[in-house]
Amino acid sequence: MSDRRVVRGITTKVSAIPSQILNTKKQRQPQRPRRFIPPTKPTIFDLKPEQEDHVPVSLDAFLVEKEKVVSVVDIETQTDEFEPLPPPAHIFQKRQV
Repeated sequence: MSDRRVVRGITTKVSAIPSQILNTKKQRQPQRPRRFIPPTKPTIFDLKPEQEDHVPVSLDAFLVEKEKVVSVVDIETQTDEFEPLPPPAHIFQKRQV
């Protein structure tokens, strides 16, 4: 509850954090590069899969569009003429007063 970095009261006017508080943090020291320590026991990651030889494949059959043979048949039909529609029924008829 007594941390000076915590702003209390009106927060619209924020005062600058004193540089003394920022300097109290522990300074980071540069990290030393880590050495690689080889494993003493064999692991499952030591197993390498067998490499297969690359076999070239001709893709010409997939790159050229094949012509499809379409059978065409002419058919003619004749229909009767449509009968005329009956006159529409009057749904809303005027009431006689």
